[in-house]
Parts: sequence; C-alpha cells; structure tokens
Amino acid sequence: LNPDIWYVATNNGRFFRSYDGGMQFEEAESYVPGSHYLYGACILPSKFDDQVLYLSGSGYSTAGVVKSTDGGLTFTPMNIGLPQTMVFGMAANEDESVIFAATEAGPWAYIQELDQWFDIAGKIAPTQTYWTVEYVQSIKTARYGTYGRGIWDLEIKESTVNTSLTSNENFSFEIYPNPVGS
Repeated sequence: LNPDIWYVATNNGRFFRSYDGGMQFEEAESYVPGSHYLYGACILPSKFDDQVLYLSGSGYSTAGVVKSTDGGLTFTPMNIGLPQTMVFGMAANEDESVIFAATEAGPWAYIQELDQWFDIAGKIAPTQTYWTVEYVQSIKTARYGTYGRGIWDLEIKESTVNTSLTSNENFSFEIYPNPVGS
C-alpha cells in the first residue's frame, strides 16, 4: 500500500519497521517467531490496511503466526487450532477473510470470522512439509509447493451445513457385547 513502509524480521525473533523508506527503523515491543535457517520468516502485509500485517516463523516455542494491527509495533498470537510447527509461508485470499499457511505440519487455513486455523490437507494431499503457498485469485485456489511431492492446488469451496431435522423418528441402537472383543 505504501512503499515508504518497510518491515524486517530477524532470525532471532526481532522485528523492525520503517516509515521513511528504510532510512530509520524502530524495533517492535515484543519478540516474534524466529526463522528457519533456509527460508527465514514470512511477512504478509494487508492489501487494505497499512497497519495490519501477519508474521510467521518458528512455532515450536511461541505462536507460529502473529498479527499486528498497529503497523508492527506489537503482535498478538494467532495459534488457535494451529499445531506447534514451523510456518514457512503465508498468502491471503482476495478479501483477506482466509489466510493460508505452508507449514512443516501440512497446509493450513485461518478463517478470520472464526478466529481459528484448520488443517486443509483432506484425504488426498500428502503428509509432509509444505514450503510455499500462493493464492491464485483467478481460480480461487491456494497453490502449495512441497519438496519431493510437487505442487498441490487446494481449491476452497464455500459450503453450508443444514441443521434442520431430516426425520422425526427416534433412533436407538445397542452395542453388544460391551466391551466388544474378538
């Protein structure tokens, strides 16, 4: 949004911001996730609000993803539902309602409305490290890159759940013997 705003994350969990194109930097008040020795940390600034940004990195001793709403001065953890893992990369959908994460524990999606992470590997995607992610807006797909298992396009479709009763019958069942044995 603003080319004068720069962010820098270090491998030891320090974060700096500049509002003058990198002439002077200010350090954040809190430590952030550290980086991976090959990939570093991922900084994902909002496309709509220059005060909002997401930062990911090592989530083994802290939250793997944190969010700032004050331009990187302070951060809050975004770890509900996300395992303690390394988060290598992030991407957002077109309205930033979903944040996708490439992690050592597979592909994950954060639903802003629910304030929670969800495993989106399903039953087909391989169980392995996902190193990169990008959101392809034209096909509404999160494209993940793995090492050794190729590229995985995970299309997120909107779904609804119908909670209305389908029948008024009362069902009962019995399990016998209890406990069941062979």
